[in-house]
Amino acid sequence: MGKGSWKKRRRYAALLLAFGLLAGCGAGAGGEGDGGLGDERTWAAGSGELSSRIGNPDNAVSAPANDAGNIAAEEWWTLAGYGQPTGKWFLQDGAGHLGYGLTAGTHRPGDAVTVELFAHEADFRLDRDIRIRLTELTDELEPAAVILDTIVHAGPVGSHEVVYTGTLPDKLNALYVLGAEIVGEDGGTEDTRAALIRVPAPEINASVRLDRTVYGSGEETAVLAVMNAGPTVLTFGVDYHIEKKVDGEWRIVPLDLAFDSIGLMLQPGQQHELKVHLGGLGPGEYRVVKPLRAEGLDLTAELAAEFTIES
Repeated sequence: MGKGSWKKRRRYAALLLAFGLLAGCGAGAGGEGDGGLGDERTWAAGSGELSSRIGNPDNAVSAPANDAGNIAAEEWWTLAGYGQPTGKWFLQDGAGHLGYGLTAGTHRPGDAVTVELFAHEADFRLDRDIRIRLTELTDELEPAAVILDTIVHAGPVGSHEVVYTGTLPDKLNALYVLGAEIVGEDGGTEDTRAALIRVPAPEINASVRLDRTVYGSGEETAVLAVMNAGPTVLTFGVDYHIEKKVDGEWRIVPLDLAFDSIGLMLQPGQQHELKVHLGGLGPGEYRVVKPLRAEGLDLTAELAAEFTIES
């Protein structure tokens, strides 16, 4: 083989190599996802049409929107017309004899309300009257109307005794306190337990928004605010997922995100901020998708806040 022929072949091989590199770069440019996450056109389909709002988040509902969940029990018990627990009968700080269960939390109109006792001692006898009260409260947690005021008698108490069963009134956006007071032989109250019951309209009125709508490709964190306009209490974790608009369709970005198992409760009229990790996202249109649930009710929602990352 002559020198001229060898040089021609080397030049031809170099051209083929260069062409191959260019072709390889061109093939990856249109479909490779952010940060080596694969072909974004093959990512799982997103959640479809979503909004940053549900219901009417601009008009916060006041009832039963109160901060009772954040008020110490000894404070709202007094406001609601109850004395403090003593530990004489109900278990409290190592004292007492009886476990207890009172209906509490979020419920629907007509749901059952119960008062239960649990004895931890064999052949235990209480031999006391128990005053059961169900009272509607104002937004200030003060008595508004007495729904029920009755006396039941408890003699021997086993491992599980239902001492009272009733139903909630047929009313929405109401707040109640259910109380059980053990009455002594002299007619005075020897021990007390009480629980709050919310009966909101079964709906979610909420919204989400980011601190900005445009971020740079090098930014690591965004802040997502969740606003609850009530009347239900919202429950959620710190989890979320991010979707990217690919060829006009939302697809889930397969980020390797880990979240702490934290349960949050957001009262009506309040908001909570969550940190959102943006690391590894390239330029494009995105949205943060946040799942929400109404506490105590079979109501869920997914809200999305859109944003753009620019190079």
